[in-house]
Amino acid sequence: MTPMGMVAGAMLIFLNYEGFELIANASREVADPKRSLPIAYIGGVLIVIDTYVLIVMVVVGHVSFTMVAKASDTALSVAAQDIMGRAGYVAIAIAALLATSSAINATFYSTGRLTYIVARAGQLPEELERSIRDQHFQGFS
Repeated sequence: MTPMGMVAGAMLIFLNYEGFELIANASREVADPKRSLPIAYIGGVLIVIDTYVLIVMVVVGHVSFTMVAKASDTALSVAAQDIMGRAGYVAIAIAALLATSSAINATFYSTGRLTYIVARAGQLPEELERSIRDQHFQGFS
């Protein structure tokens, strides 16, 4: 494995499981976190595992291993094209774009109060903790 391949694999794993960090960031907004967070984490992991297994079964069921190796970056699109023609290939591309925009939206949601949380924990530099016209830099509460 090349160093670039290892970096790409690490980035892929990070992005695939980034949603679990977002659950933790929103934990203060949850009504009953002691009950809801374990359900969210365990349920999320089980849904991800089930989804990945189903995707692998569909891809391997419709595309040969040789073709998967050739089109490793677009194997899902190749399988969709094999099943539905060009429309399947385009549908997977559109789904990837929607998934990316959804991940960006979730990141914005979870980090919206980040400056406030950091300031409340006393982790900001001292010059950023002062008030200007009775307004703090720590964000909105």
